[in-house]
Amino acid sequence: MSALQLQVPSVALEASKLSLLTPNLSSPNRTRPDEDAVRVLLISHHTEDDALLRRVLAQPKWLVWTARTLADGIRLLKQNTFSVAICESELPDGTWREFLDRAARLEHGPEVIVASRLADESLWAEALNIGAWDVLSKPFSSEEVLHVVGYAGRRWESQQPPSVLR
Repeated sequence: MSALQLQVPSVALEASKLSLLTPNLSSPNRTRPDEDAVRVLLISHHTEDDALLRRVLAQPKWLVWTARTLADGIRLLKQNTFSVAICESELPDGTWREFLDRAARLEHGPEVIVASRLADESLWAEALNIGAWDVLSKPFSSEEVLHVVGYAGRRWESQQPPSVLR
């Protein structure tokens, strides 16, 4: 190796770990997170859900964070304030019920939306009865996602004191 060559150790980051730290800044006019943005946390181990929801929610007032596991979702929930959380019904290390329980303990916890391929009346009734905002059935409909997440975000904002919104 000549004196001009440097050997740099390679650093392998899993895409899931990287997305935990990176909000959706895909809009061209976004170089930093907007303080007034609706902050959405997606907890799903399905990468196709992440990609679709980031496309659907790629609007100037929405930021999306992704966690691949319940533990990572809870960690992000403790570190940030989110308006809305979309939680996969079944995760590798837990369920939406566990996430909802953790979110409900927070003073300014997010509105929780459950996502499931097996969404039926039973899941919908259970989720709403124990405090979830709604259930999104998969495959996702862009219009339904915008409607449900939009209303959940507006409800969360209406429940918060001005100091939390800034």
